[in-house]
Amino acid sequence: MESVRALPFAIFIRFVCLVCLCWWGVSGCSPADDGGRTDSEFHKMEVIILIPQTRKDDSWSAQGYDAAARIRTQLNARVRVVPESDPQRFNITKQKKKLIGLLDEGVDLVIGLGGQYETLLRELAEIYRYSSFAVVGEAIGNQHNFAGVSGRFDDLGYVMAELAVDHTVSDQPVLGFLGGIPFRNYQRMLSAYESRIYALRPEAEVMVDWVSSFADTDLSVKKARVLLEQGAEILLVNTGMGNQAIAELFKQYPERKLLLIDTEPRTEWNKSQVLATGTMDVAGIATHTAHQVVKGHWRGEQMRFSFDENVARISMNNRVVNQGAYGRIKKLTGHLRDGKDLDDNKADFPDSE
Repeated sequence: MESVRALPFAIFIRFVCLVCLCWWGVSGCSPADDGGRTDSEFHKMEVIILIPQTRKDDSWSAQGYDAAARIRTQLNARVRVVPESDPQRFNITKQKKKLIGLLDEGVDLVIGLGGQYETLLRELAEIYRYSSFAVVGEAIGNQHNFAGVSGRFDDLGYVMAELAVDHTVSDQPVLGFLGGIPFRNYQRMLSAYESRIYALRPEAEVMVDWVSSFADTDLSVKKARVLLEQGAEILLVNTGMGNQAIAELFKQYPERKLLLIDTEPRTEWNKSQVLATGTMDVAGIATHTAHQVVKGHWRGEQMRFSFDENVARISMNNRVVNQGAYGRIKKLTGHLRDGKDLDDNKADFPDSE
């Protein structure tokens, strides 16, 4: 009698076990099926960051590692950093072959830190239409999956012009600009710098020169010396690896003042003459790009980030900048951080240039 009573219970247990086994097989959740992976190993996106040199070689390349860390943390992404991949210095055929191998595995976004990657990534974008490609710099987009991402350097040029004019001493001031490679974004910066100076001081003169490199320290110093010998009171310098040597050169001209564009504040290079450092958070630009791709906002069009995205910054030297100028610049950068536009004197190049 007891065995008869136990029969329905036994049938029920068998039914439950059968259901569990079926669910286990359909869901594919058995240890054998998932390859032993955990949830933390499933990534939201796959990203490759190409950097010209290595972390130790220059601060620009180091920004690539910073970007990788932010993208991993913020987007649960798998990020590969590829060092020593500058197409102008290393074997482009080898680099392209390596990238194709990775892209064949499935990559959501490839970021090249610098305009030198434009030709390579533009070509790959035509082949891998479902991946996104970006160069940190100015590049005309293909309206689909390739474009440039950059800081609005014209904002930095405008603010630096305000600082420069505030610290001139002569009635007909002579100011200077020394750049590295004349990429479009740096041309924008120069134009904004010149335009604002002439708007504030029509009698001023602005001398301009380019090194055509961000790695030629000797030529940077040589060209800076020429501008100083020609009477430049204040020099805005963006020569990359030459910046520190120029800051040292200025000690031979103690009455002159220096404005720098660099990857981080550089007051310590010359505490009595560096007025300010303008920086663009390159890692921040790359991270913003990854966010745009994840959101589906990437359309193969040039994107620019500035103070309102907390990418552009001005770090002033309190020892040198006068109090009135300090207050005005803080107010101006706050204006920009709120997303408001500068006045009509700001440069505006068309994207097609």
